Amino acid sequence: SDFQETAFSKKYSNVSSDVDFSDVIFDRPANFTKSKFNWSYPIFERATVHEKTSFSIHQGEWPVQADNPRNAKASCATIRHIMNRQGLPDEEHFFYRREMGFAKHSAHGWAKLPFHVYEILSDYGYSIAKPLLALVYIWFLGAEVLAGYFHVSGSSTDGWWTAMGLSLSSILPSFGFSRMYFGEDFVRQLPFALRFLTAAQTILALPLLFFLALGLRTRFRLR
Repeated sequence: SDFQETAFSKKYSNVSSDVDFSDVIFDRPANFTKSKFNWSYPIFERATVHEKTSFSIHQGEWPVQADNPRNAKASCATIRHIMNRQGLPDEEHFFYRREMGFAKHSAHGWAKLPFHVYEILSDYGYSIAKPLLALVYIWFLGAEVLAGYFHVSGSSTDGWWTAMGLSLSSILPSFGFSRMYFGEDFVRQLPFALRFLTAAQTILALPLLFFLALGLRTRFRLR
Protein backbone atom coordinates (compact mmCIF):
# COMPACT_ATOMS: atom_id res chain seq x y z
CA SER A 1 0.00 0.00 0.00
CA ASP A 2 1.41 3.36 -1.01
CA PHE A 3 0.35 6.40 1.04
CA GLN A 4 3.42 8.43 0.17
CA GLU A 5 2.86 12.20 0.49
CA THR A 6 -0.80 11.63 1.34
CA ALA A 7 -2.40 14.33 3.50
CA PHE A 8 -4.83 12.93 6.06
CA SER A 9 -6.99 15.82 7.23
CA LYS A 10 -10.48 15.93 8.68
CA LYS A 11 -11.40 19.06 6.75
CA TYR A 12 -11.61 16.91 3.62
CA SER A 13 -13.93 14.37 5.24
CA ASN A 14 -17.49 14.70 6.50
CA VAL A 15 -17.51 11.22 8.04
CA SER A 16 -14.64 10.87 10.44
CA SER A 17 -11.36 12.57 11.38
CA ASP A 18 -9.67 9.28 12.35
CA VAL A 19 -7.15 7.49 10.16
CA ASP A 20 -8.33 4.06 11.22
CA PHE A 21 -6.48 0.90 10.21
CA SER A 22 -7.97 -1.24 12.98
CA ASP A 23 -8.00 -4.99 12.20
CA VAL A 24 -6.14 -4.38 8.93
CA ILE A 25 -3.52 -6.94 7.93
CA PHE A 26 -0.59 -5.51 5.95
CA ASP A 27 0.96 -8.54 4.23
CA ARG A 28 3.57 -6.33 2.60
CA PRO A 29 5.35 -3.11 3.60
CA ALA A 30 3.22 0.03 3.47
CA ASN A 31 4.73 3.37 2.53
CA PHE A 32 3.76 6.37 4.68
CA THR A 33 6.84 8.41 3.73
CA LYS A 34 6.13 12.17 3.83
CA SER A 35 2.49 11.51 4.66
CA LYS A 36 0.89 14.29 6.70
CA PHE A 37 -1.35 13.39 9.61
CA ASN A 38 -2.71 16.85 10.29
CA TRP A 39 -5.26 16.06 12.97
CA SER A 40 -4.82 12.53 14.33
CA TYR A 41 -2.42 9.63 14.44
CA PRO A 42 -3.20 6.44 12.49
CA ILE A 43 -4.99 3.85 14.60
CA PHE A 44 -3.51 0.35 14.39
CA GLU A 45 -5.67 -1.37 17.00
CA ARG A 46 -5.50 -5.15 16.51
CA ALA A 47 -3.82 -4.50 13.14
CA THR A 48 -0.90 -6.50 11.75
CA VAL A 49 1.62 -3.99 10.42
CA HIS A 50 4.52 -5.23 8.33
CA GLU A 51 7.85 -4.60 10.06
CA LYS A 52 9.29 -2.90 6.97
CA THR A 53 6.54 -0.29 6.83
CA SER A 54 8.11 3.13 6.33
CA PHE A 55 7.37 6.38 8.15
CA SER A 56 9.19 9.70 8.12
CA ILE A 57 9.51 12.42 10.74
CA HIS A 58 9.79 15.59 8.69
CA GLN A 59 8.59 18.87 10.17
CA GLY A 60 4.82 19.24 10.25
CA GLU A 61 3.96 15.64 9.38
CA TRP A 62 2.67 14.68 12.82
CA PRO A 63 0.36 16.61 15.16
CA VAL A 64 1.73 17.69 18.52
CA GLN A 65 -1.70 17.31 20.13
CA ALA A 66 -4.50 14.80 19.60
CA ASP A 67 -8.18 14.66 20.48
CA ASN A 68 -7.69 11.19 21.96
CA PRO A 69 -4.28 11.02 23.72
CA ARG A 70 -4.70 7.33 24.60
CA ASN A 71 -5.17 6.31 20.97
CA ALA A 72 -2.29 8.55 19.91
CA LYS A 73 -0.05 7.03 22.57
CA ALA A 74 -0.88 3.50 21.39
CA SER A 75 -0.22 4.50 17.76
CA CYS A 76 3.15 6.03 18.63
CA ALA A 77 4.10 2.88 20.55
CA THR A 78 3.24 0.72 17.52
CA ILE A 79 5.24 2.89 15.11
CA ARG A 80 8.13 3.14 17.58
CA HIS A 81 8.33 -0.65 17.71
CA ILE A 82 8.47 -0.79 13.90
CA MET A 83 11.25 1.80 13.81
CA ASN A 84 13.16 -0.22 16.40
CA ARG A 85 12.90 -3.37 14.28
CA GLN A 86 14.31 -1.43 11.33
CA GLY A 87 17.22 -0.06 13.35
CA LEU A 88 16.25 3.62 12.98
CA PRO A 89 17.09 5.19 16.38
CA ASP A 90 16.23 8.81 15.47
CA GLU A 91 12.79 7.86 14.19
CA GLU A 92 12.28 5.50 17.12
CA HIS A 93 13.06 8.18 19.69
CA PHE A 94 10.89 10.71 17.87
CA PHE A 95 7.84 8.51 18.37
CA TYR A 96 9.00 7.67 21.89
CA ARG A 97 8.96 11.37 22.77
CA ARG A 98 5.48 11.74 21.27
CA GLU A 99 4.37 8.61 23.15
CA MET A 100 5.59 10.07 26.46
CA GLY A 101 3.87 13.37 25.67
CA PHE A 102 0.53 11.67 25.14
CA ALA A 103 1.10 9.55 28.25
CA LYS A 104 1.48 12.83 30.15
CA HIS A 105 -1.81 14.15 28.76
CA SER A 106 -3.54 10.86 29.61
CA ALA A 107 -2.38 10.94 33.24
CA HIS A 108 -4.32 12.66 36.00
CA GLY A 109 -3.32 14.76 38.98
CA TRP A 110 0.08 14.11 40.48
CA ALA A 111 0.71 11.33 37.96
CA LYS A 112 1.54 14.07 35.43
CA LEU A 113 4.44 15.37 37.53
CA PRO A 114 7.08 12.74 36.57
CA PHE A 115 6.32 13.27 32.89
CA HIS A 116 6.66 17.05 33.27
CA VAL A 117 10.01 16.68 35.04
CA TYR A 118 11.21 14.17 32.46
CA GLU A 119 10.25 16.51 29.62
CA ILE A 120 11.54 19.76 31.11
CA LEU A 121 14.91 18.44 32.26
CA SER A 122 15.80 16.13 29.38
CA ASP A 123 13.18 16.23 26.58
CA TYR A 124 12.35 12.62 27.45
CA GLY A 125 15.96 11.49 27.46
CA TYR A 126 16.93 13.12 24.15
CA SER A 127 18.46 16.45 25.14
CA ILE A 128 22.07 16.91 26.24
CA ALA A 129 21.87 20.67 26.67
CA LYS A 130 18.97 20.78 29.15
CA PRO A 131 20.49 18.66 31.96
CA LEU A 132 23.96 20.12 31.31
CA LEU A 133 22.71 23.71 31.61
CA ALA A 134 20.79 22.79 34.77
CA LEU A 135 23.96 21.32 36.29
CA VAL A 136 25.95 24.44 35.39
CA TYR A 137 23.23 26.62 36.93
CA ILE A 138 23.28 24.63 40.19
CA TRP A 139 27.09 24.78 40.19
CA PHE A 140 27.29 28.57 39.78
CA LEU A 141 24.39 29.25 42.13
CA GLY A 142 26.06 27.26 44.90
CA ALA A 143 29.40 28.93 44.17
CA GLU A 144 27.81 32.39 44.42
CA VAL A 145 26.33 31.61 47.84
CA LEU A 146 29.56 30.06 49.15
CA ALA A 147 31.69 32.91 47.82
CA GLY A 148 29.35 35.39 49.47
CA TYR A 149 29.77 33.61 52.80
CA PHE A 150 33.56 33.55 52.50
CA HIS A 151 33.55 37.28 51.72
CA VAL A 152 31.27 38.20 54.62
CA SER A 153 33.18 35.99 57.06
CA GLY A 154 36.42 37.77 56.11
CA SER A 155 38.29 34.61 55.17
CA SER A 156 41.64 35.45 53.60
CA THR A 157 42.28 32.01 52.13
CA ASP A 158 38.81 31.07 50.88
CA GLY A 159 37.47 32.92 47.88
CA TRP A 160 35.77 32.48 44.55
CA TRP A 161 37.89 29.56 43.36
CA THR A 162 37.41 27.71 46.63
CA ALA A 163 33.67 28.27 46.35
CA MET A 164 33.69 26.99 42.75
CA GLY A 165 35.62 23.88 43.75
CA LEU A 166 33.44 23.12 46.76
CA SER A 167 30.26 23.61 44.72
CA LEU A 168 31.60 21.30 42.00
CA SER A 169 32.55 18.64 44.54
CA SER A 170 28.98 18.77 45.87
CA ILE A 171 27.60 18.13 42.39
CA LEU A 172 30.08 15.31 41.70
CA PRO A 173 30.48 13.64 45.11
CA SER A 174 31.44 10.25 43.70
CA PHE A 175 34.74 11.68 42.37
CA GLY A 176 35.95 12.42 45.90
CA PHE A 177 37.03 16.02 45.25
CA SER A 178 35.66 17.16 48.60
CA ARG A 179 37.71 14.67 50.62
CA MET A 180 40.81 15.18 48.47
CA TYR A 181 40.98 18.97 48.45
CA PHE A 182 38.88 20.14 51.38
CA GLY A 183 38.53 17.34 53.94
CA GLU A 184 35.57 16.55 56.13
CA ASP A 185 36.56 19.10 58.78
CA PHE A 186 36.33 21.95 56.28
CA VAL A 187 32.75 21.08 55.36
CA ARG A 188 31.72 20.45 58.98
CA GLN A 189 32.88 23.93 59.96
CA LEU A 190 30.44 25.52 57.53
CA PRO A 191 27.12 26.84 58.87
CA PHE A 192 24.15 24.51 58.76
CA ALA A 193 22.55 26.46 55.91
CA LEU A 194 25.59 25.96 53.69
CA ARG A 195 25.89 22.28 54.59
CA PHE A 196 22.23 21.95 53.68
CA LEU A 197 22.96 23.74 50.39
CA THR A 198 25.76 21.35 49.45
CA ALA A 199 23.58 18.36 50.33
CA ALA A 200 20.74 19.76 48.20
CA GLN A 201 23.17 20.20 45.31
CA THR A 202 24.15 16.54 45.57
CA ILE A 203 20.52 15.39 45.59
CA LEU A 204 19.49 17.62 42.68
CA ALA A 205 22.54 16.68 40.62
CA LEU A 206 21.87 12.93 40.72
CA PRO A 207 18.83 12.90 38.37
CA LEU A 208 20.44 15.56 36.16
CA LEU A 209 23.57 13.44 35.74
CA PHE A 210 21.35 10.47 34.89
CA PHE A 211 19.47 12.53 32.28
CA LEU A 212 22.78 13.77 30.84
CA ALA A 213 24.08 10.21 30.52
CA LEU A 214 20.77 9.17 28.97
CA GLY A 215 20.99 11.98 26.40
CA LEU A 216 24.57 11.06 25.52
CA ARG A 217 23.60 7.42 25.18
CA THR A 218 20.68 8.29 22.90
CA ARG A 219 22.63 10.69 20.69
CA PHE A 220 25.72 8.53 20.26
CA ARG A 221 23.89 5.19 19.98
CA LEU A 222 25.60 3.78 23.06
CA ARG A 223 24.45 0.40 24.34
